[in-house]
Amino acid sequence: MRKKDPKIFPFVNKFTTERLFTYIDEIMNEKELKSEEEFNEFMESIRNAPLESLKKKVPDSPRLRAQELIYKAAESSTAKGKKLVLKALEIYPDCADAYNYLGDCSENPEEALEFYRKAIEAGERDLGEKCFKEDVGHFWGITRTRPYIRAKFSYAQMLALLENIDEAIAVYQDILRLNPNDNMGSRFELAPLLLEKKYFKAYYDLYKAYEDDVSFGWLYNYVLYLYIKIGAVKKTQEILRKAISYNPYVIDYMVGIKEMPDELPGQYLIGSEEEALLYVNSAIIAWMKYPRALYWIGDFWERHRNLD
Repeated sequence: MRKKDPKIFPFVNKFTTERLFTYIDEIMNEKELKSEEEFNEFMESIRNAPLESLKKKVPDSPRLRAQELIYKAAESSTAKGKKLVLKALEIYPDCADAYNYLGDCSENPEEALEFYRKAIEAGERDLGEKCFKEDVGHFWGITRTRPYIRAKFSYAQMLALLENIDEAIAVYQDILRLNPNDNMGSRFELAPLLLEKKYFKAYYDLYKAYEDDVSFGWLYNYVLYLYIKIGAVKKTQEILRKAISYNPYVIDYMVGIKEMPDELPGQYLIGSEEEALLYVNSAIIAWMKYPRALYWIGDFWERHRNLD
């Protein structure tokens, strides 16, 4: 069974840089900079400026007042944070991050799902139709779109947790349409779901789109795909060796040599045991659909270690 996965963006204070860009974006919009020269002059004028001094230059609006409360909530206890986000919603009902906060705090998946759904709806109203027509492909790079992308990502995670796999797949795919740079890591969640549902063409298209990736079990997914399609041939073995070289901890947890912990780590480094735990949590159901693949990688790993 999947666990609620905190791996990418638990709701902690992740806003320092985003807050800076929010202020810069608002000031630039107010100044209506029209040329690269004007932009460069503006950026030079604010270089090394303290955050609070930039804040004073930002035009006041209900939206930004509400977002400021979200920043404070991220630095506060959960009890105080909830009060702050409810106040934010009073000030600006379309504050998507307020609903994101409430969803992240919820221990009930169905309740969390509803909060994230409300966050998506609030984000759509906040951004407006023009944004969804003109800025497709650049979401996340535009600071104002980030609460909406966060909401979609968390919504998809909850859908998967609740076994609504096809819906989760559709949401992850839409995130990648809006933001192919994939700052949130939707591809890592999507790939094993596609394999689990046997959507092999969609999986392979996704793999090719991010073919150079080696993080978060990306190559282990490809090993499973190759095993399904062509078996334990030389190419599949080569990719498995490569996957092991980037993270040697995965197979121990995948085949039960080591037990999964009750709680997942909140962060990871590439190649770390924490990364392995989080990958196995997201992909184990896909692998369990193919018991022979699990047996094969376990046997391969045993022989690989003995040779070393």
